[in-house]
Amino acid sequence: MLVMAIFEFIRLLFLYTDNHSELCRKHLHRMKKTYHICLSSGNEIYCRDEEDYIHCFNSLALAIAETDSHLLAEAIMSTHAHECVRTDHPKHVIKNQRYKYTRYFNTKYHRKGRLGERAPFIIELSGLYHTLAALSYTLRNPVHHGVAPTPFAYPHC
Repeated sequence: MLVMAIFEFIRLLFLYTDNHSELCRKHLHRMKKTYHICLSSGNEIYCRDEEDYIHCFNSLALAIAETDSHLLAEAIMSTHAHECVRTDHPKHVIKNQRYKYTRYFNTKYHRKGRLGERAPFIIELSGLYHTLAALSYTLRNPVHHGVAPTPFAYPHC
């Protein structure tokens, strides 16, 4: 998916530099930006069992679909989640995802209130190497935390 986005960007860039239509310039101007997002559970366990991981991923998938965003990579851990997303509004993705998952979590565990830290980590990724570094970090996160021997061995990426 990332390769396709890069090729599309390069194609549009060439069209833009060749002084083609105004439409191409407008399309280039409104391309979605890429962000690395980290949601932390604070002092709680974010995902306690397999059902929690499934609901967390489904909440993310729905948030991505409802905000017309693109998920490039994700790693859902028991205490936090990393996501690389192409979107116009990263805060809308986060709010949508957190709302859905918190409702499920609060109902299941008979609790009330916000789940996780108030302010998530959001950084806009600039350039190919910054994006590749964030994708690599996200996919290797389970190895970093010692819960999988390789990125491919972790079931929640």
